[in-house]
Amino acid sequence: MELDVVLTLLQDSKLLANPKRIALLRQIEATGSIRQGARLAGLSYKAAWDAVNEMNQRSPDALVESAVGGRGGGGAALTHRGLRLVQLYELLERVQEQALAALDDDSIPLHSLLGVVARMSLQTSARNQFFGVVERIDTAGADERVFARLADGTSLCASITRRSRERLGLSPGKDVLLLLKAPAMQLVTGAASSSRPLLNRLEGQLAGIEECGQSIELQVRLSGGDEACALVSRAQARGLLPGDAVVLSFAPEQVLVAALT
Repeated sequence: MELDVVLTLLQDSKLLANPKRIALLRQIEATGSIRQGARLAGLSYKAAWDAVNEMNQRSPDALVESAVGGRGGGGAALTHRGLRLVQLYELLERVQEQALAALDDDSIPLHSLLGVVARMSLQTSARNQFFGVVERIDTAGADERVFARLADGTSLCASITRRSRERLGLSPGKDVLLLLKAPAMQLVTGAASSSRPLLNRLEGQLAGIEECGQSIELQVRLSGGDEACALVSRAQARGLLPGDAVVLSFAPEQVLVAALT
């Protein structure tokens, strides 16, 4: 299913900007002329002039500054406010595109902007990122432990300072992103994988194995659909094959927590 959304900005219930007007503003900035900008944007000069006049009147500050023709001819340019309006419109277009693309992926939580951004466009140096919702926050000495539940019900724990928790505005029900580098992810082996109680336990299937210098990178497809990456020694990885069931774990202190405030 293909959906088209026309992004329109209103000022006091009257049209301020739409695709045609934003195209006009872009061309005015590029050419330095309302007349040339109108031609490139597919508008008549009169329609372009009327649009610029209406936008300038409805905006708190003028969007376009123009000079009458003289010996060197007239000119036009976007003001600081005009440039920011175009940038805002482009930002909203990108968010809109991501939201529409996320509609067809059931693993992306559409109720959360953080969830959409995390899955669709956020790239970090941390190979592991898990989107969840804060369940509870416990005090653990000088730090606080934030427990977040993933979409599949898995509960993960991160240890942060009280000041960090306050700065992020964390409380039960808030969306969070947990970030973890691959070396911090541990492979749980032998009897410990089933008998040892783990605070952060991730079960999955080994999807890939790659050499990474003196270490081995394990790429794991978790039972809930997320992916995890662990960097382990050659001895730890010996005998493992794609398709094997594995258990990963990590210390709460190794986690970075991100949230929209």
